Amino acid sequence: MDIITINVGGTIFETSKTTLQRFPNTKLGQLQETDESYNKKKEQYFFDRNPQYFNSILDLYRTGSLHLPEVACGASLKEELEFWNVSNDIISDCCLQTYFKHGNTIEVINDIKKKFESPWIDYDETRCENSTWCRVRRKVWLVMDQPTSSTLAKVYTLLFLSVVLISSITFCFGTLESLRVKFVTEAQLSRILNSSYIPPAWRTVNFNNPKEKLYATSKILPALYYIELISGTFFSLELVLHFAFCPRKSRFFRSALNVLDLVLFVDIWVSFGMEQHGDVIFGSVSTTYLYIAVKSLTILRLFRFFRLVKLYTGLRILFMALYASLRELVLLLIVFLISCLFFASFIFYAEFHESTTFPNMLIGLWWAIVTMTTLGYGDHYPKSPPGYVVGTICSICGILILAMPIAIVANNFNNYYMRNKEREQLINENILKSRSSVSPMIVKPVFQKDVEICNSKSM
Repeated sequence: MDIITINVGGTIFETSKTTLQRFPNTKLGQLQETDESYNKKKEQYFFDRNPQYFNSILDLYRTGSLHLPEVACGASLKEELEFWNVSNDIISDCCLQTYFKHGNTIEVINDIKKKFESPWIDYDETRCENSTWCRVRRKVWLVMDQPTSSTLAKVYTLLFLSVVLISSITFCFGTLESLRVKFVTEAQLSRILNSSYIPPAWRTVNFNNPKEKLYATSKILPALYYIELISGTFFSLELVLHFAFCPRKSRFFRSALNVLDLVLFVDIWVSFGMEQHGDVIFGSVSTTYLYIAVKSLTILRLFRFFRLVKLYTGLRILFMALYASLRELVLLLIVFLISCLFFASFIFYAEFHESTTFPNMLIGLWWAIVTMTTLGYGDHYPKSPPGYVVGTICSICGILILAMPIAIVANNFNNYYMRNKEREQLINENILKSRSSVSPMIVKPVFQKDVEICNSKSM
């Protein structure tokens, strides 16, 4: 038996040539004394590689299966396999997770870097060093666009969100009958409806519906109206100044939040202008529908709360985890809908002899959705023993189906959260080292942005 001595990173390994020839297409299977790695004086092969991984490589030739150390880095393992010319097809199934987990981790890290380290729209620092007006514009821009750029920016963001909250509460209060003023009394309404001429817009109103009747005959209190007007003016000025101080106006509306502000800007002032001319609103059915559509768009103001994503990294991580779980969530939706269709058919035929329940399968589909999501409104329910059986199975299946993706989303969130936490710790260490030697104006925007995000998270 020919004994071969292999020195890997200072650690001596001995094996037989017959053992190595079990995989002749690998680096060890093709060893020759004429190779550069062979030391004739010591009669051994020398490779300056990690000896910890070589144990697993050598065991491949001994046992015929490749098992990887559990604590090893997947990227290093990949490099070692490439160096020894060992195909990843030989890796045992029990160790595939160790080998591939590095790829998943790198993908998560790159995704986080793309979201958090992409440079924001900023002024040219060289120009700002030589121009006071440029520095002022840059300061205003960062205050309005980057909530983590300074303490003033954080205060302004909180002010903005407070106005959004007040505007949203006012919007909700405007639906209360006690906070609305009637401009048409019941007696006047009765006379109008019994007259030969009814305004065109009112012909589309169902006065038997209390909500339609309330909105057709009343308006919000003046106090709420002026709060709406003031908040609308604030958001309009914010949009104008935000755009005016933007260093690259061509990229301003690439942000979904800025597009939303523009839509709400148009919406607010169109509705305000129409409200100043009530005869225009009620002059025709088309203008009434236009006013209703414009007024309905004001609900989009609630999306302004998404500015919190810029202030708190945890929210952005949550959205990234949901996006990473999108394929699983779509699969869940498909399985859920198919299951609902099955149970809609089952309950329809199970209750076929009950005249008061489930007149068609669409009602059964609604019941299946409500039951599988464990809501159980009680508007439709089975009354026969076969229906009880179907209902029981439907509720159990709903719990099992909806519980499955929760673990996936939670795992993705934990993965993103931990990788981002590690990134922030590294950035904090770097900034502590460079704070004494690097001027704030020289710090690159990407690096500066990460530091500010890290500091905001500790608030």
